[in-house]
Amino acid sequence: MMFQDNLRNVYRFFRGWRWWKIKILSRLHGSTIKTGIGSYILSPSVSIRVQPGARLILGRDVCLRAYTSIHVLESVEIGDDTLIAEMVTIRDHDHNMLTDDPRPYRKQGFISAPIRIGQNVWLGNKVTITKGINIGDNSVVAANAVVTKDVEPNVLVGGVPARIIKKLRD
Repeated sequence: MMFQDNLRNVYRFFRGWRWWKIKILSRLHGSTIKTGIGSYILSPSVSIRVQPGARLILGRDVCLRAYTSIHVLESVEIGDDTLIAEMVTIRDHDHNMLTDDPRPYRKQGFISAPIRIGQNVWLGNKVTITKGINIGDNSVVAANAVVTKDVEPNVLVGGVPARIIKKLRD
């Protein structure tokens, strides 16, 4: 019981100051950030960057753990009751690496595509989600997986690149 009380106090502390700071910055930059009731960041080490004109939508009761990184150039939507473990990376863009362009890669811009993570999804430790991915409801992505293709609902995926390991329910 003592552990749960301490955990609640940690949630209250980080949820309050971090969301306030993120929402203020989003208004200054013209981006959209919407958070559902009960969503929280469990550590100040979480990195959230939403570029001007981009949008980040977090559903109800979304949990972001330590060292998670979410960078949004276009759109990222995370559904209700989603658990995001430590060191997860979610980026809706890649560098536009044109081989015939003489400019350095950092000056060639980005290619982006929206990411949608469904409801009741669990992203394990050190998962990487790449641009344009849809993860279906009630799915689990195993630790260290790199998701490069859409994930069906109700499945467990893992590996590099991520592939279906088993169906979870019908």
